[in-house]
Amino acid sequence: MISFKKYYNSQLLKEAAVDDSTLKRHLSHLEDLAIEEGKAGFAKFVEQVENFTSYLEGFQSKTSVNLKVDGAPALFWGIDPRPKYDNQFFVGTKTIFSNVPNLVHSLEEADLLYKDAPGLRDVLKSVFPYLKQGYDNSGLMYQGDLLYSPSRPPVVKSIEGKNYLTFQPNLITYAIPVDSESLLYKEASNAKVGIVIHSAFNLHIVFFRKKGKNRWRNIAIQLLLLQKLYTKYTCV
Repeated sequence: MISFKKYYNSQLLKEAAVDDSTLKRHLSHLEDLAIEEGKAGFAKFVEQVENFTSYLEGFQSKTSVNLKVDGAPALFWGIDPRPKYDNQFFVGTKTIFSNVPNLVHSLEEADLLYKDAPGLRDVLKSVFPYLKQGYDNSGLMYQGDLLYSPSRPPVVKSIEGKNYLTFQPNLITYAIPVDSESLLYKEASNAKVGIVIHSAFNLHIVFFRKKGKNRWRNIAIQLLLLQKLYTKYTCV
């Protein structure tokens, strides 16, 4: 039997990016620091909480606060640079980090690759035509979180006597006031797909041989963080 710390660290290694300069798949929460770094991590935890409290109370603080919109699932889309796919457009999930990534190049391929995951299959099929139509042909791979889609559309709900356009991609429910004069409401209510874009990358897929077998390995390099779209939606 392995210790909890050893098991926990092994999970972090599975989630780790290819190297420190590339896409990060794991972001530590404050409560994780004590497990990951022991006493030093707990000290960081206390420092962050104290700085955040000072920030909220209006005192001088080392902490700054911004908003990160969190959706699900995490999606990746762009041009597949592998020779056999001839720069076809693709949509994928975190399986892009697998040795054999499940990249969806067509609706038929979504049915084939995700036949055992009907919920995810339906989401990918519903967003595929819109992301393909809206792709800027930059050659970059975009990473974003899905907020809503035709398979999971937003709904208008009354909250404390006021109507809101709401969507719940994860645990958090987001609500946009129903206001015909609001640009955000107009864009969100008219869009078929809502997605918050976090990053853009140059994607290089390296073909190599190992023990006589051909295998693909994804290397997301040269991080190109175009802009931090914390509250702005890409509505296709």
